[in-house]
Amino acid sequence: MHYFFNFLLFTKNIINLNYIMSKIIQKKDKIFLFDLDLTILTVDITEGSKNFIGIVEHLYNLKKINSKTYPTFCDFDKEYRSRLKLNDTTVYKMPYDIYNKEQDKYIDEYWNTTIRHYFRESVLLFLCEKINQGYKIWIVSASPLIYIKPILSYIQIDKIIAIEQNKIINYGIGKVERTEEYVGENLNNIYGFVGDSWNNDGALMMKLKNLHPLTTVKYVLTESNLDKNISTLLEKFQIEII
Repeated sequence: MHYFFNFLLFTKNIINLNYIMSKIIQKKDKIFLFDLDLTILTVDITEGSKNFIGIVEHLYNLKKINSKTYPTFCDFDKEYRSRLKLNDTTVYKMPYDIYNKEQDKYIDEYWNTTIRHYFRESVLLFLCEKINQGYKIWIVSASPLIYIKPILSYIQIDKIIAIEQNKIINYGIGKVERTEEYVGENLNNIYGFVGDSWNNDGALMMKLKNLHPLTTVKYVLTESNLDKNISTLLEKFQIEII
């Protein structure tokens, strides 16, 4: 009888463990990554922001920020880009503070009047297909978070990994490092990735294919990024064109 009760207890523990593990597995999201600039969008959001009266230049005109610091948005943008190359995000504080102070209305205005007309249809259809298949959609981008957030009004996005204060994304390896912060070095939760630039996205594409050869990786091929080297790399790593 003593052995019988021990067996029942052991069986119960196994059942409980299996139940717990099943819950853990259920909670483990299936993540599909997308680049933003020139992938989901046909434009680069930070390039477009140079003409972006909605945020910085408009605020200069309203005298809501110190015009002595950056007389024009282009002056700010020039320093912003140079500091990013040095992994320095301190200059990010200015648009970050503006964004918080003025809420969303200026950036939303920019999206509503400009960016929303530049979604790439083929990628958008593929993204919606992945949503319907139950994937969590993450954007991983080297653009500033404040410029990207309005996309949440247009597309079901579960997470945005981007440049924010004290958090940098260097081209190439930076996207790998920031993604690993959330899912670990093995990238086990990542079921796919769509990007458009080998310089910016190639490191993440190669790592995904090396770790998990069956992972869906797609490359947005356009006239501007088409060359023989790209074709060779896509074939080598079995990356599909979208």
